[in-house]
Amino acid sequence: MSPGPVDPLDSLGPLGSEAAAAAALELPGCPVCHALPAIEAELVGWFAQQAFSDPDSRGRVLAGGGLCARHWWLVAAEDRRRSRGMLGTAELFADVLARSAPADAAPPPRCPLCADLQASARHRFYLLLDAVGRPALEHAPPGWRPCLPHLRGLRELRLERWLERWAREREQRTIEEAVAAARRYVRTRQQRYHQEAIGAETQDLLDAIAAVLGADPHGRNGDTDPASV
Repeated sequence: MSPGPVDPLDSLGPLGSEAAAAAALELPGCPVCHALPAIEAELVGWFAQQAFSDPDSRGRVLAGGGLCARHWWLVAAEDRRRSRGMLGTAELFADVLARSAPADAAPPPRCPLCADLQASARHRFYLLLDAVGRPALEHAPPGWRPCLPHLRGLRELRLERWLERWAREREQRTIEEAVAAARRYVRTRQQRYHQEAIGAETQDLLDAIAAVLGADPHGRNGDTDPASV
């Protein structure tokens, strides 16, 4: 069996070592964006194993008007993988549709898997930051860049004062670095400043966009920009 996706937010490891937490800082980009596929796979797996027969879980889905389209598809695929059928998915899907308002009047579903994914990622991010500690965070490698949406998600938690201050300063730094990267890209595309280009401007801009918006779900990178060659 091949190993599942690596979760960089599972920083404490089986032994809860500080070394494992510090090693998470070596992964470039946003640790939460990197971890989301693993966290989502874990939640979908639990849902397909437990939620179909659990009244409380079914009640959350029905009360929210169902799952989002993405999670319906993921749950159906996981249901098929586990049971070689889709009985649980079919029963829940039918119950949701039977209770739904007409399509033109129905609000978007409040998907409980989306809510759980955000809450789990936010909590694990906090645990990572707390385990790493202030000195290591202040000297984190420049490539380690938590994105703005996940930094702002920490506001939902009651943080220690030092961590609240770190998150606020990191938000501001992320915006300033993104502005600088965008302006540097524009400047080096002008003929009179073209000699200032060092070849990293495209990737720097894409990294800055990812830091502001979160990772590109399509996995695009600077290789598609002919000006970067």
